[in-house]
Amino acid sequence: MDNDKAISFDNVIKHIGWGRHQQLWILYSILLGIITAIHSLSSIFIAYPIPYVCESPLEEYVAKNCNQTTWNTSATFEQFKLETNSLDHCHMFNATLDSGSINCTNWDILTIEKCTKHHFISDGSVSTSIVMNFNITCDRSWINYMLQSMFMVGVFFNGMIFGKLADMIGRRTILLLMGCSTMLLSFLTAAVRNLILYTIMRSVMGVFCLTLSISYVLTSECVLPRYRAFSVQMGSMGFSVGTAIFAVIAYFIREWVSLQIAISVLSLINLIIWWLFDESPRWLISKGRYDEALKILFKIAKVNKANDEAMCVLDRYKASLVEMPAENLEHSGNVTEKFGMWHTLKYSGLRLQTIVLSYAWFVTSCVFYGMTLNVASIGGNIYFNTMIMGGMGIPSAFIATILCNKIGRSVVIYTSFLLCGIFCITMYFIPDELKGLSLTVFLFGRVFSLVPFCTLFLYTIELYPTLMRATASNYGSALARIGAIVAPAISGLYIVHPSLPYVTFGVLSLLAGILMMLLPESRKARMFESMEEADEFANVNAGPLRRICMTKHSK
Repeated sequence: MDNDKAISFDNVIKHIGWGRHQQLWILYSILLGIITAIHSLSSIFIAYPIPYVCESPLEEYVAKNCNQTTWNTSATFEQFKLETNSLDHCHMFNATLDSGSINCTNWDILTIEKCTKHHFISDGSVSTSIVMNFNITCDRSWINYMLQSMFMVGVFFNGMIFGKLADMIGRRTILLLMGCSTMLLSFLTAAVRNLILYTIMRSVMGVFCLTLSISYVLTSECVLPRYRAFSVQMGSMGFSVGTAIFAVIAYFIREWVSLQIAISVLSLINLIIWWLFDESPRWLISKGRYDEALKILFKIAKVNKANDEAMCVLDRYKASLVEMPAENLEHSGNVTEKFGMWHTLKYSGLRLQTIVLSYAWFVTSCVFYGMTLNVASIGGNIYFNTMIMGGMGIPSAFIATILCNKIGRSVVIYTSFLLCGIFCITMYFIPDELKGLSLTVFLFGRVFSLVPFCTLFLYTIELYPTLMRATASNYGSALARIGAIVAPAISGLYIVHPSLPYVTFGVLSLLAGILMMLLPESRKARMFESMEEADEFANVNAGPLRRICMTKHSK
């Protein structure tokens, strides 16, 4: 049996083992992933761009008064529009109909002006959307992109605020606050009939809705290294499941208000299951709240049906917490000391690590959301495409879990970035008529954009110490939202060339893959308790590209 000196939190977790309690935590993470996906991607259907045409008084006049027999076949109204190529769904011909200035042949006297009223023509995808209700047409089309960007602005502040709060007041408390707020704001959004208020509601919802990063921290802190990849990737799988489920729900509920209410009701799941779960005992230990932590650890041992040796280790660990002063325990420094990301700049290894991860977080979200939210642009049935897009993420989560444990986290991340970049750039060379091939390449590119997104959560959690682990995770999440805010603007490059957005995403991904090869592998690393431990690990275990650079520099 281990001696007293060897007793640590990781040692306790090792003896308690993997069991039902950790599995329930992972189930919670999966359910949160489902809810987060539905709220994050709701604009795919709720803000669906329903086709529209201009309601022109002249069009009505022509339809009523100019029958086929009275038309001059060499100068019909339809021919005039085609020959001049001067009319689209955002403009109309202007004429004084009651003055007799036009008849059914002299179309050449017409002038063009902006359309003042539109008629929406459903293409069968949705019955209503906010595009119809708020008249988001023509020169107001940018509003649709802005709404999603504003949601991501809210998520950016989510990362900046709640990661720090989770390190200060606890993971479980923050999950409750965010869950209650998301449900309330979602119901209120369904009742809004004003564009400005809707924009505000979506932005505020973004502040509260993304709970996955906190749940990743909570689940990973109470499992051994070989289970961390599984615990985090299952949350990612939940996001993919949520994407597919949302497509099915939206297929049957095609009116946006009813759809918003439906996803609001789903948010109740978060509140129901929250009561079944405990605070992270590792976090409680780091804050000196030993009695609460020990109570949870004994509960985990009981639920997992731990053996007598495990209970003995727990008793000895309890005695060590009672007898030792706080500064001699496994965490470093005062239990009330607070750390921010700026503290990493003091350490050379952590500094490089933070800079590279910042760019990686930006790119993974920019590419992932840029491709996901533009699923309608690739043609085909939007429900089928969205369901397949989510469905492909389910096996990819299991494959990523296996690869993370076999070949390492950093290898999976930079390989996925490189493959995503290759698939995105390939989109440029596919002819427009090959829709099936275009969809296939798109889906594989999207899958490889998802893998680094979820694996970066695991990787970040493993590279930073306990007292700033949630801060680092949510800092990465916040930077990811900057990428998501920028994604609609990159998607707007479609007007220059349909494949230009994908080429841009591809270049960003390739660069991220190259930079990630500078960072260390964390597959077998234990959870760090101090900044010094994390910095030493970052410097000693350089990535392959950094090792090459160091070798050349030494020569």
